[in-house]
Amino acid sequence: MCSDSNVSARKFDPIAAEKMLRESLKWRQDWGIDDIQSWTPPEALVDRLPVGITGYDKEGSPVLCVPFSQLDIAGMLHAVTKNDIIRLVAKTVE
Repeated sequence: MCSDSNVSARKFDPIAAEKMLRESLKWRQDWGIDDIQSWTPPEALVDRLPVGITGYDKEGSPVLCVPFSQLDIAGMLHAVTKNDIIRLVAKTVE
């Protein structure tokens, strides 16, 4: 069953909405999102990636701030993996 937001996200096409939902659930499973709070990010990432929730929008969804403009991504990727960065953002949102 698809929620209204999933249906409207795919131009009211319930087949496309169901596909999107299934892909999202698979991504969550593949990345271990349901257990992400027990994951400890590398210290280098926590110290150098200023990520956080800055508030909530009118619908109550979190507004996440990840200021990449001043971040030395190339340098950071010598200390952590791309997957570590994705996991930290996912952990923050969860």
